[in-house]
Amino acid sequence: MGRILVIEDDPGNQLLYQSRLKDLGHEVVIAETGAVGISEARSGVFDLYFVDMHLGEGVDGIEVCRRLKRDPDTRNVPVVLISTKIRSREDQHRGYEAGCEAFLIKNDSILVEDVVRAMLRIKALQDELASQMSLFKQRNERLQQALQDKAALEDQLKKTSPSSPAVLPQLMVPDAVLLVDPEGTVVSADRGAHEVFGKRLEGKSLGGLAPGTRLEAFVRDTRQVSHTGFRFTVPARGSRIALDLVACTFPFVPPNDGSDSVLRIVLVYDAGRHGRVWERAEAAAGGTTLPEVTALTEIACREFTPARILGDSPEIAQARAKVQALCSSTEHVLLEGEAGTGKGIVARTLHFAGHRTGAFIPMGCGDASRESVDSLLLGDEDRPGLLQRADGGTLFLEDVDRLSLALQRRIADVLREGLAGSGKKKRRLDLRVVAATARDLGPNDLDPEFLEVVAQNRIELPPLRRRMGDLRILTDALRFRFGGTQSEFSEACRVAFECYDWPGNEQELEAVVEHAFASAGSSGRIDIEHLPPPLPDVYERAYLKGQVTPTQPPTEMIPGTHRASAPPAAPEGVRDVLEDLLAALPELGGDGIPISFEFFEKWALIFALSRTEGDKLKAARLLSVGKSTLYRKLNKYEI
Repeated sequence: MGRILVIEDDPGNQLLYQSRLKDLGHEVVIAETGAVGISEARSGVFDLYFVDMHLGEGVDGIEVCRRLKRDPDTRNVPVVLISTKIRSREDQHRGYEAGCEAFLIKNDSILVEDVVRAMLRIKALQDELASQMSLFKQRNERLQQALQDKAALEDQLKKTSPSSPAVLPQLMVPDAVLLVDPEGTVVSADRGAHEVFGKRLEGKSLGGLAPGTRLEAFVRDTRQVSHTGFRFTVPARGSRIALDLVACTFPFVPPNDGSDSVLRIVLVYDAGRHGRVWERAEAAAGGTTLPEVTALTEIACREFTPARILGDSPEIAQARAKVQALCSSTEHVLLEGEAGTGKGIVARTLHFAGHRTGAFIPMGCGDASRESVDSLLLGDEDRPGLLQRADGGTLFLEDVDRLSLALQRRIADVLREGLAGSGKKKRRLDLRVVAATARDLGPNDLDPEFLEVVAQNRIELPPLRRRMGDLRILTDALRFRFGGTQSEFSEACRVAFECYDWPGNEQELEAVVEHAFASAGSSGRIDIEHLPPPLPDVYERAYLKGQVTPTQPPTEMIPGTHRASAPPAAPEGVRDVLEDLLAALPELGGDGIPISFEFFEKWALIFALSRTEGDKLKAARLLSVGKSTLYRKLNKYEI
């Protein structure tokens, strides 16, 4: 039941409402004036206000309602304005504008119960909303505290060695998460925790899960601030080897009174695996700090996604769909495709678009001698190999067919067993291998055991010449990348692109476009002369074969109100040669026409120079050839 404040100046109505509301089971407080009612509302806790709309003296009911809704302490309590009768719609408008929730006609006892029930329901919803907002505020305050703790930890990271176990948890996804009460008893645990400590953890003590490690005491000591960097070992259990772990613990909803009644969040990390990850990151980055490595990893996760595999052709769409499906998988993958088809991008996409927490380690299998490759991959007593360093991540083996069959078999054994090292130093591995080859594999290129393990999934990346329909998509993406949205390719460039077979595939296309924009400078327009060899010659051959018809300036009258301009006068140096050629050219079909390629090529050169007033660049564009080609022809004919 509710507590109701009735602000009414008429004694008869006071008695009526007090009696009716008490019969309904509610507690009633009476205020005889508006000022007293406001004071009562501010000093007590109520669930509903009944306010006479036309109070006789002092503050009237409309103003009382307005003040109650203006006060933060009373604004969430519903207000019902009561009156002998509603004089006009203007009265209703003023009441609702003041903030009331409902109107009630005096002496209408039938509706009192319904109105009170509805208003108390509104009050309950208001209380629930206020409770949720309070909880949200608390969570926001905890989030702000967590952000401050994170900033403090980042400052600590800058001063701490990457090999320090206290540093690792701030940058890695935990391998296990536990929620623990103040007595050190597990309240809740995620799947990773069950894999580390065993099944049915809820209700068990941390002292029993990690005996002799003081983990329980470390967690209990966490009250107001987080503690990090507690290192401990979980002994071997069944087929699982011993684990070297690092724990971080944080207070959950820290109390303001300093009591010990809070839960603890315990994050657990595999120190061996993450330690190798950061060792690899530091070595590869040449001394780059861990926060910088983290930022680079975040950039890579945004950059390498299946959407980066561009093209609408069925073959590339099928490859992209396979990559999308395998990103969240842990199975090994074999990539097949010619050099430059994007195998490296696909391998990185499989890693960074997935859920691997370790490093991405690429290795060119044909870049070193067989002996050094063997040592690099498998390691020795003094140094872990790349298979171990890629634990938790991805090992990308480029040109995997260049590995010896014996080494392939040894790698297959390691992957099948999931163990690396020797004797007591053996550690369990959890890595994905993405192998790649640019050859059509023969029966003796890969060891059958290695092929069985690594080729769990095969993705073929088609060469560019088999998907020329994707060429415009690819070139436009590269144009935006190197030249911006205002850049453009001339039609001659498009023709050259489409007539070339691209033996270097997408990698060669990228190099060509980058060279073209570097040559064009700030103009933003790429013409045929900006393309590197052999693209200009490809276009010239297409032109000579009749595959290209360059647009010539009009020389005749154009229908309508405009006329084509007359050809400009040729410069004197060209005019004499042009007149000699015209004089030597009899009527079409005559026996005197020299039937030779050189004659008509020379004619085209002279004619183009005459049309462009000797401007060689414009002449080259008119002829749809590169500037270098034009100069070579002019030297040939001594023009």
